[in-house]
Amino acid sequence: MTLDRLLAEQQLSPALQRYEWVLLSPKNAQYSLPLRAITHIKTGILQSHAWEQTELYHATRNDILLNFCNTGSIIHPRQFVLIHDACVYRHPEFYSKPYVLLHQLLGKLLARNSIIGTVSHFSRSELTALLAPASPIGVFYNGADHLRHITANTTIIERLRLQATPFFLCIGSLTKNKNVRLAVKAFEQLNHASAWLVIVSGGNKTIFGSEELPSANNVIHAGRLSDAEIAGLYAAAQAFIFPSIYEGFGLPPLEAMHHGCPVLATTAPAVQEICGDAASYFDPHNANALAQLMRQTLDGTINRAALAEKHAARVKLFTWEKNAHSIARMIEDQLCV
Repeated sequence: MTLDRLLAEQQLSPALQRYEWVLLSPKNAQYSLPLRAITHIKTGILQSHAWEQTELYHATRNDILLNFCNTGSIIHPRQFVLIHDACVYRHPEFYSKPYVLLHQLLGKLLARNSIIGTVSHFSRSELTALLAPASPIGVFYNGADHLRHITANTTIIERLRLQATPFFLCIGSLTKNKNVRLAVKAFEQLNHASAWLVIVSGGNKTIFGSEELPSANNVIHAGRLSDAEIAGLYAAAQAFIFPSIYEGFGLPPLEAMHHGCPVLATTAPAVQEICGDAASYFDPHNANALAQLMRQTLDGTINRAALAEKHAARVKLFTWEKNAHSIARMIEDQLCV
């Protein structure tokens, strides 16, 4: 969307403005974006990887192809692929075997003839070591400023009956990597009669699997919520818990900071890279350490107001406009030849 806005406002270089920009998707694509400068075309009869490797390649074989979702056409001659993390290599146990075999192979093949980018310096070091790419991997940080356009829906607080009680928020699919089980375990150890834990979750069980969470008192499983409802929870939560074992970036902590919500985050390297000194950290395998941080938020040791300046400074570092300009420079320098 930001690339589209920059094109519409003539903010990219003349070389890039002269191109015809097209968003290609399979005909079964369900989403439609309000684009101004980029044309959306649905093409082909196939779906998923079959569409990507055949019909997408055929439609773009003489053009520059940009892929932002981990994969691309393995034989395309001029292509940029954004691979978000190396989790499928480092933690294959978090995925189904077919998914692991396919994506490990795709990554290695793409690294041979594509320009590869990723979303953190940690992920760049991981992917460089694992894929041995033909050219250096660029870092293109995600943005957190999309929340500026979302009005928080505070009615979710009333619907979950949380108006008069402190609560912690955890967002993540119920997969082993997201480690939501640890948040529940830590909350049990907290043993605070008036506090609640709200879990917002979703995900594809076929690809990523799923794990059952232990039952516990004062835990609300809210399921999937809208962005506006999640924003309402961020704004009111005592703290946001991010217990992931492995991440390539870690966007939810920045979203929480945008709403002034204290962040209790895992020590996963990419998460520390992104959150810096604006979060409190715990080992993703140590429920007791997380429980102690939760106590500190309840007794005021970790204070929202005291963190406000750090939150604002951190969020300002990660914007979609910076991301779009970085990608535009990469296209001009490496693909417009």
